[in-house]
Amino acid sequence: MRTRFYILVFAFLTKLISAQQSELDFAFSNPVFQNYAMKNGLASNYCYDVLQDHKGYIWIATLNGLSRFNGNTWLNFQQQSKRSKYKLPANWVVDIDEDKLGNIWINTDRGIAMYHQKQDSIISFSEPIKGWGKISCTNINQLLVSSWTGITQLQQKGHQLESVYDYTVTARNSIPFIFKDINGNSWACPEDNPSLIKINSNTKQLSYYRTINIDGENQSPIINSITQFSADTLLLITKHNGILKYCTRNNKAFRFLKEQFPNDIELSCGVKYQINNATYFFIGTKKNGLYVVDFKSSRVFITQHDHNNPTSILSNYITSLTADDNQGVWVGTSAGLSFFHPSLQKNKYYYFYNNSTIPQGALINAICEVSHHNYLIGTDNSGLFLFNELT
Repeated sequence: MRTRFYILVFAFLTKLISAQQSELDFAFSNPVFQNYAMKNGLASNYCYDVLQDHKGYIWIATLNGLSRFNGNTWLNFQQQSKRSKYKLPANWVVDIDEDKLGNIWINTDRGIAMYHQKQDSIISFSEPIKGWGKISCTNINQLLVSSWTGITQLQQKGHQLESVYDYTVTARNSIPFIFKDINGNSWACPEDNPSLIKINSNTKQLSYYRTINIDGENQSPIINSITQFSADTLLLITKHNGILKYCTRNNKAFRFLKEQFPNDIELSCGVKYQINNATYFFIGTKKNGLYVVDFKSSRVFITQHDHNNPTSILSNYITSLTADDNQGVWVGTSAGLSFFHPSLQKNKYYYFYNNSTIPQGALINAICEVSHHNYLIGTDNSGLFLFNELT
């Protein structure tokens, strides 16, 4: 009897897992996005970076200021803000990062600012570097900021930022990102310059890798973005070499799913995403939309902007990706901000709310399929309806 019980439980769990996987497959192959643009309150449709802070707020660096979203309303920080405590040095916000105290550091094309969480106010600093770049908080009151010629380590002292160390790594070439791994190291790569930079902020030691051993051959890929895969493994999003699974211990890598990413597709960013014990990897491109990889099965789902579908992704140019605490994925694009979660898929098929037979605003509490194409719809106080999806 006990053996039979275990078999039944195993069969039930197997069926449940299979059903959940089928739902995820359907959601990824027919994705629905919640989209936000200037008409919704976003400062600009061009998003450079997306960040979720420790309180759950979503911050978006845009071409026309910094936007903060609490799930319902937007708050914009701009140079022309009427409230002086929300004024920025400039509207072009290149990059943002959160420090260990919960403050948001803001890099604009005319200087660095900080949003002080406790004071609910913007603190501006004099511009410590020339040229725009990325910003990364390495420790309390310590920053790494990229420029046209390298990376500068800065120290905050009151309302001043002081340069404490310069890593001159390249000439007249901007650095499009600075990535912090889980071991405390920072990684960067000059734009259009095939090399990988590793910085230990505590020892100030810089390692400069001009080549990487890829599939047994030394190569020099151009890296557009980096994301964490495991404790000693990074995923390098390259310009023309696809995705590289890179081991930080030995400077060796191999191409990940190389058949799925032809060399003519330029990848821009990536993020790891987990739901229902399944692991996915979201990959953005510069003109081919969004790719989603199922790690377990190596299946790849591709989604692109559709002018005729308001729930499609806003643009095929993906600028930034971040996974939030609710296990959704925020997608920054050149045309606004898109949010993905499998549960949004369900909203795509509630056509019968527009049926004139059912009173507008009726609370629907149960739906039952009684035969092919025929459904019984129960409401809270408006009675029972028979719905045929064809007629």
